Amino acid sequence: MARIKTEIQNISFDDQRKKYYITLNYGYESGKQIKKTKTAKTKTEAKKILKEFEADKIRGELTTPRTETLADWLDYWMTNVVELSREKTTFCGYKIIVDKHIVPCIGNIPLQKLTPQKIQEFYTLELNAVNEKGNHTLSSNTVKKHHTLLKTALEYAVKQDIIRVNPAKKVSAPKYVKPEISFYTIDSLKILFDLIDSDYVLKPAVYLAGKLGLRREEIAGLKWEHLDFENNLIYIKEVRAMANREIIIKQTKNISSTRRLSFGDDLKSTLQEIKIAHEENKKIFSLDDLNTEELSEICIDSDYVVTNELGIPIHPGYLSTLFGKFVKVYGIPHITLHGLRHTIASVGNDAGLTLYDISKILGHSSPDVTGKIYTHLFDETQRDAMAKIQDRLK
Repeated sequence: MARIKTEIQNISFDDQRKKYYITLNYGYESGKQIKKTKTAKTKTEAKKILKEFEADKIRGELTTPRTETLADWLDYWMTNVVELSREKTTFCGYKIIVDKHIVPCIGNIPLQKLTPQKIQEFYTLELNAVNEKGNHTLSSNTVKKHHTLLKTALEYAVKQDIIRVNPAKKVSAPKYVKPEISFYTIDSLKILFDLIDSDYVLKPAVYLAGKLGLRREEIAGLKWEHLDFENNLIYIKEVRAMANREIIIKQTKNISSTRRLSFGDDLKSTLQEIKIAHEENKKIFSLDDLNTEELSEICIDSDYVVTNELGIPIHPGYLSTLFGKFVKVYGIPHITLHGLRHTIASVGNDAGLTLYDISKILGHSSPDVTGKIYTHLFDETQRDAMAKIQDRLK
């Protein structure tokens, strides 16, 4: 038998299925009436559903039923929000997360039917994934980045009245594990400077990281015009970074990263020697000695501080690779190129610099950021300071 209308408008009863059907009328959109049907086991439950729906409708808290999937929404959000408001490097990083991780796993779920349980199961799947050797393919910190992206994208859907609540806010986010920070002692750093002296490419990179604490992308983007040898000053204005396998020139990481640093006469002499070596190489590989095909592949007058012998600026990622190979060949303690930046923080802390001063040198957005990164380092200093105070009070 067909559904039987009840005395309540928009509620009918199916005597075969023994269910009540509630018709929810959302109104019109683009000239088309939007309706949705829900079921209930009892008339009381059906009346409650209809009453809550009408109340939400009066308050303007309804979300019109939509068929788009999470993948559809992420594509819209990436194109119309992220690409227009974020750096290209950020956009490319987000795209990798969306295309390689989120969409393949839960992208086909209708956006309005995405539940906290589905998201939680997705995180569990990612955290438990292993490679052929049995090692976890994704760290907890990486999965947490996926959570942050998903939560941000869904929050925008809430603002657009597409979903009522953000399901990503109702899950247990992957735990953040503070990365272990490695750095050199002053003695190890001096040994590195001695060993690196004859390396044309790495020498300027190591000195800029190990004496000024520059980031890898800042080093790769530094030009000779940014150096003021007369006043011993260096200006960090732009960086060379990777975005979807493409090298791009962009502004520094944040306002605080655009900074001016002074350097001593020893670093001045080293940088001047490197500059002279660059000028000599320009004479050796003169334009007259190169054919048209070679000219299209090199950039002798690039003016970058870190280049190969032909004057071609070095790929930022390749700098890290070269440094890793170098420390392995010479058998010195293994740290990354970024570890030299951590070394500056350690040396500055030992020298009694304030958190504010170290933050300014490193170009962090605030001393709070510096404190969070180097918590363990500064905790050691605090313990030493407290021990001295206790000794005095004995």
